[in-house]
Amino acid sequence: MENFYDFINKRNQPPYEKEDLNVDVILKAMRRCILSEKHLEITKLSKIEIEISKKNLLNFQKILEIEITEWALDESFFIYNDDEDAICRLFLFSKGLKRDVLIIGGCGPLIKFVNKEIDTYLLFDISNLLLDTLVSTISEIQLKPNLLRRIGELIKRVFRGNLLFLNK
Repeated sequence: MENFYDFINKRNQPPYEKEDLNVDVILKAMRRCILSEKHLEITKLSKIEIEISKKNLLNFQKILEIEITEWALDESFFIYNDDEDAICRLFLFSKGLKRDVLIIGGCGPLIKFVNKEIDTYLLFDISNLLLDTLVSTISEIQLKPNLLRRIGELIKRVFRGNLLFLNK
C-alpha cells in the first residue's frame, strides 16, 4: 500500500509517465490514504488539532462550492498526510470532460498537491481563495512573518511546477 508521502514524491520525479498523470490513478492512490481510525491512532495531533483541521477544510469547501461556479465539485474526502502528520482534503473538480484534483492541507490551509495538467484558471481561483481566507483569519491567529513567508514560498513552488510543466 502506497502512503501519501510515497505517492507525492514518486509523482514529482521525472520522467512523468502518462498513467501517473491520470486523475483516476491519483484518486485510486489517494483513496488508500483516506483518514481512518488507524491514522488517528498513530498521529501526534491532539483531538482539538484534528477537529480544527477538519473544520477549516470543511469551511474552505463551503467557500469553494460558493465561489467556484464554473466547475462542479464532484467529490471530496479527508486524507492523512503521513509525511507532515497532518489532515488534508482532496477535491475533485470537473468541467465537461476535464477533471482536476487538488489536495489542500488543514493547517493554513495550503495546496499540497495538484494534478500536472490542472486548469490554470481553476488553480488561480483556488489560490486566490486560499489567500483571501488566510488574510481574513490573520487577525484571529496572530501569524508570525516567517510563517507568511513560508506560505508564499509554498504557493510559488506549486505555481512554478505547474507553469514549467505547462510550458513543456
